[in-house]
Amino acid sequence: TYDILFTLPQQDYPFKPPVVRVLTHIFNPMIAENGAVCEGLLQNDDWKPTTPVMDVVARVVKAIFLEYRTYAVLNEKAAGIMSTTTPEEFQKHVQRMRASDSCT
Repeated sequence: TYDILFTLPQQDYPFKPPVVRVLTHIFNPMIAENGAVCEGLLQNDDWKPTTPVMDVVARVVKAIFLEYRTYAVLNEKAAGIMSTTTPEEFQKHVQRMRASDSCT
């Protein structure tokens, strides 16, 4: 289980996208150690004020957990491992990291 916080800008929403932070430690090239999510994921050219919040949630989940697409690298170690392994090997590494996190 991962906790993800979506914050809607009080003054500029919907003209600016939500700010996303992953509250649960995760090993992913687009997620910084402090949980910050790559801004390019939400602040790219296809953001529109009419974009439903649930579409944003789906986009974030898909990019982080399913596609491992990298908009910008915030975690160099994760990016290095991802670039030198198959997706299956990277997923196994992520699972090992999660298992070791839960033991500490």
